[in-house]
Amino acid sequence: MRKSEGHIAWMRSSHSNGAHYEIYEQGGNVYLASVSNAFDLNGYRHGRWECTRTHFDRFREQYLIVDHPSVIGQPIKESSKKDA
Repeated sequence: MRKSEGHIAWMRSSHSNGAHYEIYEQGGNVYLASVSNAFDLNGYRHGRWECTRTHFDRFREQYLIVDHPSVIGQPIKESSKKDA
């Protein structure tokens, strides 16, 4: 699956729909985007602002983060690589 520039991690919603999201950083802010969202010309998925990176780092355990959308309950794995 293609990752946004600034990719931090994948996340699966805790709601009943279990939707998959990508968490990424852009300009010191953290955004949450559905994996089905389109990418902009700069390589970022269209997402919504969540918080600053500092805030995210302090509370990252509150997010249900997994290493890939198809894997649930795995430890947090960050990635600095972009899939082609």
